[in-house]
Amino acid sequence: MMKTTRSLLTRLLLGLLLLTLLPLTAVSVLAEDAEDTDYIVDETEVEYLFSVQARSENHIMQGFAAYGGVVFQLHDGGRCTTYHLETGTKISEFHLGSFYTHNHCGNANFGKEFPEGNTDFPALYVSGDLTTKACYVENVTATSAELIQTIYFDIDPSYTGGQVILDHARDRIVYMQREKSSIKDMNNVYRMCEFPIPSLDAGAEIHYTNADMLGEPYVLPFYPGIYQGAVIYGNTILQTHGYSGTATEYGAKVGMVCYDTATHAFTHAFDLTGIIDQEPQGTFVYEGRLYMNFVNGKVYEIKPKLTVKTDGYDMICVENEAQILDQLSGQIPTPYRLLSAKGDAVLWNSRTGEFQADVTLQTPYNELKVTLTGHALTHPWGEYRSNGNATCTENGTQTRTCTHAGCGRTETVEEMNSALGHAWGDWRVTSRQGASADRPIESACTRCGETQAATLKAVGLGTLEIVLITTVAILTLLALALTATLLYWRRKR
Repeated sequence: MMKTTRSLLTRLLLGLLLLTLLPLTAVSVLAEDAEDTDYIVDETEVEYLFSVQARSENHIMQGFAAYGGVVFQLHDGGRCTTYHLETGTKISEFHLGSFYTHNHCGNANFGKEFPEGNTDFPALYVSGDLTTKACYVENVTATSAELIQTIYFDIDPSYTGGQVILDHARDRIVYMQREKSSIKDMNNVYRMCEFPIPSLDAGAEIHYTNADMLGEPYVLPFYPGIYQGAVIYGNTILQTHGYSGTATEYGAKVGMVCYDTATHAFTHAFDLTGIIDQEPQGTFVYEGRLYMNFVNGKVYEIKPKLTVKTDGYDMICVENEAQILDQLSGQIPTPYRLLSAKGDAVLWNSRTGEFQADVTLQTPYNELKVTLTGHALTHPWGEYRSNGNATCTENGTQTRTCTHAGCGRTETVEEMNSALGHAWGDWRVTSRQGASADRPIESACTRCGETQAATLKAVGLGTLEIVLITTVAILTLLALALTATLLYWRRKR
């Protein structure tokens, strides 16, 4: 009996010890998960702009989009109300061409192609059909709409809550679905498929199947809550979410999550819980500014408080302001990207190397105008060295090389006064003629072979020389004759 009692006590103690350690183990696991989390939650400022009517024909507002300064506010069932973005003034209220009971209008993105006869607005892509899995392409004006194309997604397997997001940078449709019907299912994921954007003249109906997919389907992490309208800005999917009783992984009930279109990773988020405790309905980026609407009819500009390094951009081997911008583009840290800069955006002191550049950066959410500063130094040149290519008549060149490791840039200029001049050889007669005739002669350069010509004059006798020679010849002949005569007479004697 004593052994049984001791055994029970031992088991009880071990059980209590396990119960004590379990919470610690859970905390440890959560801590490890937190360390592995690589997304960033940004602080956010919001600015209330104006209100739209929350209901149209008693149907709640949903996704919205803007083009040309006009906001197209969609309502469940295929209704639309338009407003001036700058003032919030209502323009018109009308039915879409896809006026249909199950067209939830959860998302709206403008395309790039303009319908025939419409030069004011490109086609508007409306999605969120909960039954037929379709996207409706509308030819819209500020006061009307006409259905011109329907894109059906006949894919297998098919999930729930499908919506279309246009990726203009990659010219494709990103079709987003929720794998499980419950928005509170912690095992849920977003199933993503990509398709070409069909041209507007491809037909009134487009039926996409698995064979039409661009690449393999992929999944994105799901965060409990009602996911709403989305837009792709740059290389980021901006997905609004909320409002539900369950907070997302990073604590938000209302906000936005961002996914990279290339890596499919969750990169950024912001939390509006406690700031706007309303269900968001849609989002768009217009002229570099991020907008969201909410179920209470209010429209806000959202301004995440991103931080970017603005100084210490050091570079070398720079020759002009344009190259400073080129090198800056490669140094901007993610998730920022150098979007644009004016031609005179860079002020550069090439002597000291100091510069400042007024540029526009693309963030995951919007555009950000900042001034970047640093030092941009020119090439550290070595000494000029002759290339040994001077000729007899032309100057040669000399080259210097940048001493910065890995650069290899060279600069070649004329080497002044380096022409060698000709090295003439001996003269030679090029044509044999009579002694009394002039004769041509030439000399060749021993380096390049170029020749120079001259004339060798014939040697002639003047009148005086002829008279003297003749006189000498006569006198010589007379002397010879006299000598011969004297010898003759002497012998006769």
